[in-house]
Amino acid sequence: MAKIITYDLRNPGTNYDGLIARIKQYTHCKLTESCWLVSTTWTTAQIRDDLKRFLDVNDRLFVAELSGNAAWTGTMLGTTESIKKILKS
Repeated sequence: MAKIITYDLRNPGTNYDGLIARIKQYTHCKLTESCWLVSTTWTTAQIRDDLKRFLDVNDRLFVAELSGNAAWTGTMLGTTESIKKILKS
């Protein structure tokens, strides 16, 4: 099922490569600088708990399940077809 992950990484200079690498292990599409569309059978709480280990205590993380209805323009690396594919999963 499609989920959206968004975050605020609030410690400049901190290495968040682990967080990005972990998100990329899901079927994913990067929508904006800090927003990803993913497809997984994991619950939102499981994703949150999985990603928390890569965050600092003052960072913010939001994970939500999507209904499949969406509209967009100007996404970063996601093509229209890849976004549609994930939303249908």
